[in-house]
Amino acid sequence: PLASKRARLYRSGDRARLLANGQIQFLGRADDQVKVRGYRVALGEIAQRLRQLDGLRDAHVRVDDRGQLIAYALVASGATVDGETLRAQLAHSLPDYMVPSHILTLDAFPLTANGKLDASALPSPTTTSEDFEAPHEGVEAALAALWQAALNVEAVGRHDNFFTLGGDSILSLQIIARARRQGIRLTPKQLFEKQTIAELAQVATVAEAKPAAAPVTAAVAPREFALTPIQARFFSLPIAQRQHWNQSLLLDVPQALDTALLQQALAAVLAHHDSLRLSFHQNDAGQWQQRYRDSESAERVLWTCELSREDDLDSLNDEAQRSLNIDTGPLLRVVHARLPSGEARLLLAIHHLAVDGVSWRVLLEDLQLAYSQLAAGKSVALADKTASFQAWSQSVNTLAGSPELQNQLPHWQGLNAADATLPGDASVESLVGDSETMHLTLDADNTRRLLSEAPAAYRTRIDDLLLAALSQALWQWSGRRRQVISLEGHGREDATGTLDLSRSVGWFTSLYPLALDAADDAVATLKAVKEAVRAVPEKGLGYGILKYIAGADLPELIGQGVTFNYLGRFDDSEGALFALSSRTPNNLRDPQGPLANALAVDGQVRDGQLQLDWTFSRERFSRDSIGQLVALYEAQLLQLIAHCSDETNAGLTPSDFPLAALNQTQLDGLGIPAREIEDILPLAPMQQGILLH
Repeated sequence: PLASKRARLYRSGDRARLLANGQIQFLGRADDQVKVRGYRVALGEIAQRLRQLDGLRDAHVRVDDRGQLIAYALVASGATVDGETLRAQLAHSLPDYMVPSHILTLDAFPLTANGKLDASALPSPTTTSEDFEAPHEGVEAALAALWQAALNVEAVGRHDNFFTLGGDSILSLQIIARARRQGIRLTPKQLFEKQTIAELAQVATVAEAKPAAAPVTAAVAPREFALTPIQARFFSLPIAQRQHWNQSLLLDVPQALDTALLQQALAAVLAHHDSLRLSFHQNDAGQWQQRYRDSESAERVLWTCELSREDDLDSLNDEAQRSLNIDTGPLLRVVHARLPSGEARLLLAIHHLAVDGVSWRVLLEDLQLAYSQLAAGKSVALADKTASFQAWSQSVNTLAGSPELQNQLPHWQGLNAADATLPGDASVESLVGDSETMHLTLDADNTRRLLSEAPAAYRTRIDDLLLAALSQALWQWSGRRRQVISLEGHGREDATGTLDLSRSVGWFTSLYPLALDAADDAVATLKAVKEAVRAVPEKGLGYGILKYIAGADLPELIGQGVTFNYLGRFDDSEGALFALSSRTPNNLRDPQGPLANALAVDGQVRDGQLQLDWTFSRERFSRDSIGQLVALYEAQLLQLIAHCSDETNAGLTPSDFPLAALNQTQLDGLGIPAREIEDILPLAPMQQGILLH
């Protein structure tokens, strides 16, 4: 193995074997070294450091399936120690990546029949944590099971926080929809305000459990109704080819589907989801309106073909993307393309006027369910319908003249349009055909830490962390601390409290300006971003209503600079008939149409990895310039993840304790560790009398 005489040969400690095909299969380490957070760590060294601490007689260290270091310490007779104290002591002599995330104190190790350590019988930190309390039977247990499935965690305690576990606004809608099938009624507002199982169970309404699926219901009445704010903005843009403005997905199908069954399944979906049958036209005054068409033919919507090679799908995709019509329909095109291998591809293109990110999840679930039921010889029975798009449109249009909405005007008028622009010549007309997209993918380990570890440190949500990194990166890139960005939300806010929109299909998206102020360090920026997001009235719904429906005099802050959209997790379900393809459909919009944003950042978690797409105009920005911004963002995000995943770091912000009326400086000056504070409340009158007099 030596390249030359007297050369050195190093013993790596890695175990491997040479396979017959010449490849080397890695079998692990010959010693107890493992890789944690990118560093090679010797478990025995950590255990030895633990044994040297006062009050301990033995120790064992392992890595759990989430990549966390877990230590078990045997306490000496008569000694009193706890895991947090031991962690603090280790932190003085070991680098942070070698300090275990959890140290459990035990009286004795579990042993095998041969008297050796039974590692499989060691307790889990989750089940031994003093803070863990199992959900009570009934509603709590049902909700916990839904959380476990949606968040992909092994156990959920009744006091665990939804967002700390990695939840987001879109996942909350999925949980609400699934809870509804079990007879548990919740609203998005309730889940955002009551973020634990124990609190949520107290406000949940328990009705008679719905069956797993309910019969497809009849269509709503085909009458005209007003546009929603995001639709009104679409028609205000100078778009020549309004027919060609789509969202699209390409799905891998392991085995070609039965065409007749696919057409029947598609017919059921078209009948069930009224927004797929919308029609748009201008009235005599030139105003755009919408109505439901009586029906849509699945036969007209579905194209089937045989392809000699997969690349032939590109030309078919171009034709499909241009085949939609917002007046006469269809708004949906489905292409089932069979390949010589026996596999197939399923291309779905839907005009953006009828769909958004949440709607896609509903439609894919229903299409698969309908096909599976038909393939099993059953009738199609889809999950019960929630509120119609028409009902929501009427709701937001009614709000347009309300005093509550007028009270939001000062918030939006306080933003400066000059802060919403990016470097470069803003007068350059950017077209869709001039756009280019750069991609950033976070590795699985850092994505896991972002979702399940980092939020706890400063009681943040995933989007707070993503936006804080963006704020820091934009400052370093542009030299400007304040940047007003456009933020997209799912928009399914029900101000009336009467509409369940968890399984509704349509374009509900809210788009509103948010001011990001970068501070000297990333943690201060994270706190500022968190407070800015919490200060937005009604999650931004009011801005679109005021500007595009009520006609309020608001500066044009949307689309001038950065638009940010985090779509949450989009992972394939086990046993699914189809899966998202690694190929992305192109030509979704007319190349001669205006590029709606100077820079669009779209993020989602797919297959356990955060993916961020950065779409920009080549006429305005160079690839090198955007590449520099992306690199700055990645560095800032990784720094935040590492800091927030370290359990020794924590902090509070005023929105955590709305009743306490404390500012950030006062909170930072508290002499109590942030993780030990559950709530801060003002004194009751009697308490004030006792303490202050």
